[in-house]
Order: sequence, then structure tokens, then C-alpha cells
Amino acid sequence: MKVVTVVSSTHRLYLEKYFLPTFPWEFNIDLIICNLPNLCPSGNFMQAGFNEICRQKLIKVNEMCSRFANEVILYCDVDVMFYTHSIVDPIMMALEDKDMVFINEGNNQYCTGVIGMRANHQVRGFLCYLDGLIGKCRDDQDAVNLHIRDEGFEDLRHGFLPDTFFGIGKDFGYWPREEDDKPIVLPDKMILHHGNFATGMRSKMALLEHVKSLWKQQ
Repeated sequence: MKVVTVVSSTHRLYLEKYFLPTFPWEFNIDLIICNLPNLCPSGNFMQAGFNEICRQKLIKVNEMCSRFANEVILYCDVDVMFYTHSIVDPIMMALEDKDMVFINEGNNQYCTGVIGMRANHQVRGFLCYLDGLIGKCRDDQDAVNLHIRDEGFEDLRHGFLPDTFFGIGKDFGYWPREEDDKPIVLPDKMILHHGNFATGMRSKMALLEHVKSLWKQQ
């Protein structure tokens, strides 16, 4: 299985501090790190260059799907921490009857921070289709959720990853703080955590550290 991530100079800290130190180096995994130009210097959601960096991400993912046609690929953003020594079997099980599977963002929305996919013609066709649409959308995630059910993609089988692929969006849709009195409850046998719903690098790293602390307390 191929695991693909993309990184710009702005986000390299996530790669070096969180992603690589926790990565599960199984014998049947190849990790591919794709470098992107630093088109969004702030690294922040919806700031200058954000939409284009999301577009470049999808272009790289599609390039990998073409290069490794019909193989299984797991795409992960770099703001991911792994909490298991094995991700191949869970991804293969999630893709048993699907072409693409995503973290559950809540409200029946897909999160594109972690995507399991079969690099078949349905997936490659959909990614090509998105390239012409992302400029009209907020970001790559918006484009996926708005267009994955468009005419012509009825044969693209898609669904959610199990909740062990964790993000706080499914339960909250935001990062709950102590004053909210809504504690984050981690899934049993958590496989990974994607640090979504935190804006700005300091906030995102604080969320990743907070979830790591909760995991250690279990």
C-alpha cells in the first residue's frame, strides 16, 4: 500500500514533529512525500493562496493514482498523528466494497484530510473532474462534498472510514474547550488523529498535543 502526503515549507513542522515520528512503518507500506510550493505562507485556512494549495494537493494525489494505477493509496495531510503499528488491514477492510473512503466530518460530510482510495479509473476521473471546479469552491473538501454525487459518477463507490480514524468534527464540528464542558472522547483502538477544526499552526499543534495527552491517559 502507498501512503501519500504533501508538504510545503510552511507545514514541514507538522511532518517532522507529528507525522513522521508516529508513522507505522509496516513492511508492505511505501511512504511518498510530495513537496508543494509555498503558495500559502500563513498556512492558515482561507488565507491567501489556500485554495490553490488545496488544488495542488489534489493534482499530486491524482498523479500518484496514475503512477500507481489500481493500487490502494492512503492519502493523509501532514497534521496527522498515528496511534497504531498497523494501518494496512483497516484500510483494506474499509475499501472492501468502496473506491474512496473519508474521515467523517459530521453532518454527513467527508473530510479530505485522510482518504483511502483504490487508484482505479473512477477515482482518477473524479479527481480530474475536481481540478476544474475547485477554484469555484472554498477548498478541496468543499469540492468533494459538493460534487461527489454529480452526474457521471454514479459508479464511484464512496463512504466513511471507521471512527477509529479520528477527527473531532464528527462529534462537535468545532474544537470544544474546557468551558464548553464537552470533553473529547477518543475511540477505542484509535488508529490516527487528524487535527482538523483548528485554525492556525499554534492552535493545530495544541489540538494534536491535547489529543495525544488524552490518549496517554486512557
